Amino acid sequence: MGAHEGTRSYGSLLTRNVKDAGYRVIEAAHPSRGRISSAKSDRVDARRIAADVLALPLGQLRTPRQDDGLRAATQILLTAREELTSERTRAINSLTSLLRTVDLGVDARRPLSARQIADVTRWRTRVEDLTTRTARSEAVRRAKRIIELNGQVEANLSRLTELVADSPANELVLRTGIGPVSAAHAFVAWSHPAA
Repeated sequence: MGAHEGTRSYGSLLTRNVKDAGYRVIEAAHPSRGRISSAKSDRVDARRIAADVLALPLGQLRTPRQDDGLRAATQILLTAREELTSERTRAINSLTSLLRTVDLGVDARRPLSARQIADVTRWRTRVEDLTTRTARSEAVRRAKRIIELNGQVEANLSRLTELVADSPANELVLRTGIGPVSAAHAFVAWSHPAA
C-alpha cells in the first residue's frame, strides 16, 4: 500500500501505474493544522503525510478517484469549458473596449448583441485613416474569434450532455434548474464514495 499527494493532478499517472502494479493507493490526508511550516521540503512532507495516514483507522483511508473513463472525460470537458468561456469573455470585453475607443459606427455603450458581433465579422476594408482602418481590421479579427469560441462552447455543451446522459448524474437534469453543466460538476465531485 502506498500513500501520496496529487493523486488527482500531477500524480494521477503515478497513481495509475502503482495500481496497475497491484498495490493499493491511498490519497494522502491534508496536512494537520498547526504543523504547516513556510519551508517546503519533500522529505518533511513525506514524513508528515506518512504520520497522518498511519494514524487513520482503516475505514477512513481515502481511495483516490479513478482518473479514467466517464468521470475523467467529464472533468476534461469541464476544464475545457471553463477555459473557452473565459477566453470568450475576454474577447468580448476586448472587442467592446475597442469599439468604445475608436468610432467604427457601433453603439457599444451596452453589451454587444450576437447580431452586432456577427455584423462586425462581415466588415470589409475601407478607405479610412490608419488608426480607423487598423481598428476595423482588429475588430473583425476579435469578432470572428468570438464566433469561433461560441461554436466551440456549443460543441463542448453537446459532448457534456452526451456524457451526463451516460452517467448516474442523468437523473439530475430531470430536476428543475439543473442543466448538463451543473450535473457534470456534481458527477465529477461526488462520483467516488471515498472522495
